[in-house]
Amino acid sequence: VNVGAYEGELNLEGGVAVFAGGRRASASRMTQLRVAATATNFGTVVQFVGDFDGTPGDELAAGASSDGVGTVRPGSVRIYSWRGMGTAPATDTLAPGTMGFERFGEALLALGPVGPAGQDGFAVGRPGAGTDHRGTVPVYYRAATGLIPTLARDLSPTAALAMNSQYGTEFAR
Repeated sequence: VNVGAYEGELNLEGGVAVFAGGRRASASRMTQLRVAATATNFGTVVQFVGDFDGTPGDELAAGASSDGVGTVRPGSVRIYSWRGMGTAPATDTLAPGTMGFERFGEALLALGPVGPAGQDGFAVGRPGAGTDHRGTVPVYYRAATGLIPTLARDLSPTAALAMNSQYGTEFAR
């Protein structure tokens, strides 16, 4: 179980509380994840996205749709992997954006096998991407090593969508 929330009226740091426990057992807090930066909106979306490091168990992805520096805040997704209860998670950050306020990481969706060898994948909302802010939805799958995934494809809207259409703000399976 994971619970994400961004906190504070001014700093919008955010956090993710991770709980462990089965259906019949009461859940206990395993850890609290935080980002040492302000205005990231970290944790507004969290999702278990499948196996991304080749170890048993799914990794957790947490969006930070305003992550960045100064006025360039394209957003990011942090991927966490646990090696066992009570251990600190391994983490890596996926941040492909270069423009301000692309809002990469605003939405996340686990997709199951999408890689060429059946690797787990996930989609990321990037609703402010492009000079026209139409948005896009990149789809990633597990790379050969490490937690940073490989880009499988970029789902872009048709040209018929208007400027500022915010494609990728939200999606479901």
